[in-house]
Amino acid sequence: MKRVALDGRIRHTVLIDDMSRREAARVFGIDRRTVEKMLVFSVPPGCRPSQAGAKFTDACFVKAYPAETTEAFCDGHMAAFEFFGGVPISILYDNIRIAVARILGDGTRQHSRVFSELISHSNTAAHPAKNNPPVSQFS
Repeated sequence: MKRVALDGRIRHTVLIDDMSRREAARVFGIDRRTVEKMLVFSVPPGCRPSQAGAKFTDACFVKAYPAETTEAFCDGHMAAFEFFGGVPISILYDNIRIAVARILGDGTRQHSRVFSELISHSNTAAHPAKNNPPVSQFS
């Protein structure tokens, strides 16, 4: 998380506080080319953003983690619940490995133990995102 915080501080210093890129590199003790890269990417390469949105609001919540781990998954959900001021009635999720242990032959998802505990603890329903068939470019 140090890299994400540093990126944010440098982006704010250069883009909002109007400090030169060269001066920011000197102040933060990094190379000028690194500052340039930090300004190009809104989220550092290799970070896995955890994002959530509420159905009846325009608010969006995004929190970046260095890896897609169980701890990051749970922390992202808890932070989103706190941001939105409560737990949603249902969650729409992708087929990420942390949430889905396996997809059965009939297409039903078997939740992982951690995800089952999370939805049980938060007393919410979980629904998988629809799998749309791939669109052929030749049809």
